[in-house]
Amino acid sequence: MKRKNVCASISNDKVGVSLIMLSLDALYLIEYESTSVCASVYPTNATNSALKWSFSNEKVAIVDDNGNVFAAGRGIATITATATDGSGISESCTVAVCKRYTYVYSIALCATELVLEKGQSYELSVEVDPADASCTQLVWHSHDVAVASVCNGVVTAHNSGKTEITVSTTDGSFCCASCTVIVTEGDSV
Repeated sequence: MKRKNVCASISNDKVGVSLIMLSLDALYLIEYESTSVCASVYPTNATNSALKWSFSNEKVAIVDDNGNVFAAGRGIATITATATDGSGISESCTVAVCKRYTYVYSIALCATELVLEKGQSYELSVEVDPADASCTQLVWHSHDVAVASVCNGVVTAHNSGKTEITVSTTDGSFCCASCTVIVTEGDSV
């Protein structure tokens, strides 16, 4: 029996990267969040399809070797995937990072009870905690405006009686505080 020589031909032709596509063109994150950006390398039969990830501003966003992005602080940065085959091909994604929303967790008034004479006014001050809450807008309410009204914390006494002045948050935290207001006629001459 005669043997045939079979030669396998191995090509040394390298296939370079011609395109990188990222799963996102832009990314919007809140501080301290993380997500992944996927990269596809073309042609799919590229000899070396490895990528090197980089970032433009480490104070805003960083990316690891697998495309995992971490939002470090507020601002805008760019993450880039670059082919390591020497082709110079790269693709970038803009990362915008916003401040984390911080809810109010308590509010307190400077007084829990006021005694005012008819016609007098008093400004109630409010302490909002934490001071850097995202929304510190407040809503004021008098339970009996005939006795005393309130506008932006300024209580005005109208007629003898007793009412509650309430201040509430508008950020969805449902925090509130109240002050009892007692209105007297004042000194009679």
